[in-house]
Amino acid sequence: MVLMNRRAKFLCSLAIYLVEPVEVYQAKTITKCKTRGGLEDFAINAARGEHLQVLGEVMQRCSQLLHGMPALANFAGQGESAMVVERHFAKTALNLTLAIVGNIHTSRTMYSHGFPFTMMRLLSHDESERTRCLQFCESTWRALRTLGDRMAVSGDAFFASLHAQLVWPSQHFCREMLLQLASCDFSGVPLQEVANPLLRMARGFGGTKIIEDLVHVAKTVNASNEAGKGGVMEVMHELSNCKVLEEYDRPRPTMVKLSPFGRAQIGAQLKQCSECKVSACNIKEEEFVQFGGAEYQAVSPEAYRMQGVATMSLLEVAEDLHRARKHWMNLMLYRGALLQKMGTPNAYLVSSVSEHGVIAVRIFPVKDQTPGGHPFNWFSLCPLPGIHDDNRMRVVFLQVTHLRTWRAADIEPCLGPSLRGRVADDSVAARSDLVLRFVGGRPLVEWSALRAFRGISTARRFGGDSFRLQFPGALLGGLVTWHLAF
Repeated sequence: MVLMNRRAKFLCSLAIYLVEPVEVYQAKTITKCKTRGGLEDFAINAARGEHLQVLGEVMQRCSQLLHGMPALANFAGQGESAMVVERHFAKTALNLTLAIVGNIHTSRTMYSHGFPFTMMRLLSHDESERTRCLQFCESTWRALRTLGDRMAVSGDAFFASLHAQLVWPSQHFCREMLLQLASCDFSGVPLQEVANPLLRMARGFGGTKIIEDLVHVAKTVNASNEAGKGGVMEVMHELSNCKVLEEYDRPRPTMVKLSPFGRAQIGAQLKQCSECKVSACNIKEEEFVQFGGAEYQAVSPEAYRMQGVATMSLLEVAEDLHRARKHWMNLMLYRGALLQKMGTPNAYLVSSVSEHGVIAVRIFPVKDQTPGGHPFNWFSLCPLPGIHDDNRMRVVFLQVTHLRTWRAADIEPCLGPSLRGRVADDSVAARSDLVLRFVGGRPLVEWSALRAFRGISTARRFGGDSFRLQFPGALLGGLVTWHLAF
């Protein structure tokens, strides 16, 4: 019944149209990861932020909405004006675009800023890329040591929590790699010693796609068994001989005989392996038990996903860690809000918000400035013709630690042609793409009181920088008044 509705069908087409660049990129990535050297290339490109080019294409499609979709006025219902319908679809397209950008960029920061994935840039053939990676590792190392010293001196649980949110410092491999770089003072690093463990990590079985394909093979074996579950040896035999390993250029496993918890009888096999540095004759039962019983930090999927954003947050406050106590101010914003720092011309559209900071999309003024020197009234997702733009600079990470140094506003997405004859500014109406109208801009300290608690409370200013928040009785069992001072 949904697809019988013309407007619902159009919304489905709109979603497919906007997300198509991501779909094409993912399909190419999966195909490439099955080739020899494909996983290393994927890891290097992910660490370099390759996804930002794809997100730039998504924003370009949203900006040029009229070029890829039919006339929106055709979907107007009875009694609806064409302008109302166009603005409704423009707002839907913008919200979907911001959701795509925010979710994908947040997840991919695990590769571009999280460890050990960001260190894959050391395998790049570009010397400047390797230099930038070493500089990033050095900055992160110094920030981490500063945080560790503060934890040791103060014993403050807040800093311990900040350290735990990074996730990667609790992993032995990350610490060892950073220590190795630090021992060389992050310069003159012997790349061969660093490259070997990174290559083994990239070529390992940690890739999600190969694990999914192997699990599918195991499920097929279990489904073909009468008992509904195959034996361990049967499943392992099928996994060892399936074509998945050949598709991903993986060697077939070899059978090794081991004595039950004594000295491992694999000395000859280990000597033949040039990459193995462990002597087989020293492996004993108690060492197997100790290794198997190691305790690791339990990390939720969301915390693992946010580790890259947490690392960026640490770098922003490394000079003054007490600024991290004000990170709650980032939560005053929400997706779709316009954000602009006082005294600067750059404006941003909030895409994703967390306690660590804000993922935002840079937007561009349609005109240089309105008469009278007032703030810009119209913005676009894409720059004006003739202005060079790098998609890698379009998605940025911001931190709000002072509500009085930022301006915020709601935006109203419109389509240029629908504004002809309705606005006095001909340069806006002449644009064929989606434009954003600046609505009700004010200092963030005031805007937060009026907008940040919408739907759950009412905020009123009654003097100075303090606010009275009145929560409905349906939420807290009665009218409760809180006084906040910023």
